[in-house]
Amino acid sequence: MPPKARRAFLLAQLEGLTYAEIAQQLGVSVSMIKQYMLRATQQCYFSLSF
Repeated sequence: MPPKARRAFLLAQLEGLTYAEIAQQLGVSVSMIKQYMLRATQQCYFSLSF
């Protein structure tokens, strides 16, 4: 998983930040955070699938 996608996922899941807060912290747009979250969620799903 790309480092920024991983960071966005962890900030959302562990620290409970909003997408806007994560975007501001990482210096990217909210739409990019949505893409990161989609990629991270898909990767987690596929990693857990049999």
